[in-house]
Amino acid sequence: MQVSFGNHLKIARQRLGMTQYQASAKLFVSEETIRNYENGKTKPTEEFILEAEKIYKDDTLGMKYLSLVSEIGRRKMAQAAVAFEVCKGLHQQLGIIMPQLADVLSSAMQLSS
Repeated sequence: MQVSFGNHLKIARQRLGMTQYQASAKLFVSEETIRNYENGKTKPTEEFILEAEKIYKDDTLGMKYLSLVSEIGRRKMAQAAVAFEVCKGLHQQLGIIMPQLADVLSSAMQLSS
């Protein structure tokens, strides 16, 4: 089952222990607006989502949603895809280097004993 964007907002808020009232004050919207976004009754603006990512300390909060509805979201998804590929390449390189490093360290420890 796919979690709705509103549920992602709610989970992010609750993860920080914030009430809807506290979130509304930090995001400069009414408590009703927060409730409507979380319940999927209304759709948030790009500006709200970007600010919520900062307040909720979650850079990926609106990525999927924004990628479907805005140019900013599409750019963020493209940047995330590039970052993922870079990380994947580094992980592969470390997979080659780490066993070699372990051998070197093991040899060094044997020499020092």
